[in-house]
Amino acid sequence: MDQTISAKEPEGASFLDDAKSMLGQGFGYLKAVNWSVLLRTPAFWYGVGTFVGLILMFSNLIVTTGQKWLNDDYYSHGWIVPLLLIWQLKVRYKDWERIPITEGYKSLWVFIPIALLQFVAYTGEFWVVQCVMFVSAVLAALWLIFGFKRAWFIAMPVCFLLFALPIWGSLIDGYTNQLQIWSTTVAEKMLALFGFSPWRLSPTDIQLNSYALTVAVPCSGLKLMVAVSCFTTHFVLIARKEFLFNLLMFMLIVPLCLTINGLRIALIGVVGELRGHEAAAAFHDYSGYLTLLICFFILFKFARIFGWKD
Repeated sequence: MDQTISAKEPEGASFLDDAKSMLGQGFGYLKAVNWSVLLRTPAFWYGVGTFVGLILMFSNLIVTTGQKWLNDDYYSHGWIVPLLLIWQLKVRYKDWERIPITEGYKSLWVFIPIALLQFVAYTGEFWVVQCVMFVSAVLAALWLIFGFKRAWFIAMPVCFLLFALPIWGSLIDGYTNQLQIWSTTVAEKMLALFGFSPWRLSPTDIQLNSYALTVAVPCSGLKLMVAVSCFTTHFVLIARKEFLFNLLMFMLIVPLCLTINGLRIALIGVVGELRGHEAAAAFHDYSGYLTLLICFFILFKFARIFGWKD
């Protein structure tokens, strides 16, 4: 009986086992490296040079990105993007190793327009251009070190880094108000379904019997939509399925976010109506994390339903 239980443990703790295995492989690789040979390898110095160059060229973007992760709720998911990227690279690693390493000297020419555009974007504070140039520079660096075919093979996971960068400003400015209205409408319908009598005072205000519910900008659902778009893209990249799977997954984003965010707003109203303003405020502060976990779980389940088995 004990043997049967121990045999099933690795399956239940597969994620932790994978993390430990990756760390062990990393330390094992570092121990096995012949540094005297490595230091004489041109690819090693290409890597060091491009890394230092990326830090210097995009230092302002890197600092701003860190500040966004800490202080801007729209980018609070950013810290998890590098972890998801590692997961995506791990899925591709065996196939990536089969691709031969080739010379990438031609990529040096690509750095010229990247540097020029980055300078213009930096002086004009064009964050979208800076983000695109950063990802382009990372891809050019991979091309230089490993060759074009290897760089191209992991181009999509590298582009996934855009979800962690401050590139979503125009989207936030353009769609927040409309999402506020839609989320308020969904919440109003759910409150009526729950047996309450919501009164729509304005496009973003609902009055219950003793509690006024205002759907402010932070509750528009756009933060959730950016995070869910990130998670959906992640599932698409690790599943590596056919076009129909990808289409179905991306079609889930808008209805899922509107439904879950509308449900969250409605529940805030329910708590406020039954328990008062303080209880509603407390539920408001913590329910955002809960909705994110629920969306991640739903996406995971739908990915399974659509045919992802790994």
